Amino acid sequence: MEAYYSIYNNEVLTFVILFKILLFFDTINLNNKTITRSKRQDDVKILINYWFQVKYE
Repeated sequence: MEAYYSIYNNEVLTFVILFKILLFFDTINLNNKTITRSKRQDDVKILINYWFQVKYE
């Protein structure tokens, strides 16, 4: 059981890191164009959907 929880915690940590990287990109400009908040929310939805597809397929 402990090994399972360890793996689960590592997966959650990875997800949090990816999520924070995504939030970081919201604060910078790419090619002098500001990434809008709605675009970031779409990216978050895509990331979450991808994460669960990989995790549970």
